Amino acid sequence: MSEPPVTHVTYKSGTHHIEPSWDVMQVIYQSTDANNKKRIETSFVVARALDGTIRRRTDIVLERWEIITDPEELRFYQSVFDDRDKARLRDEAAKAAGGAE
Repeated sequence: MSEPPVTHVTYKSGTHHIEPSWDVMQVIYQSTDANNKKRIETSFVVARALDGTIRRRTDIVLERWEIITDPEELRFYQSVFDDRDKARLRDEAAKAAGGAE
């Protein structure tokens, strides 16, 4: 049986409680079943430091982070930050357009 397609992506952004300069984001990929119920397919937490370094959280309880050095993974995580930023701009533009009426 194949995986259901991702139909929705949620970005939860904030800063790190110890490293407040980090741009931290939880990404949640969801699918929708035939009954229109959303199901989480996968999620992860990443952070981008001011110097552009990207880290992936590997352990929530022990607060462990891995610096991403693999070029392919790095491109993927950079694109996730770009997608989040574009979505934020679209949402702000839509709110501004709706408020102008």
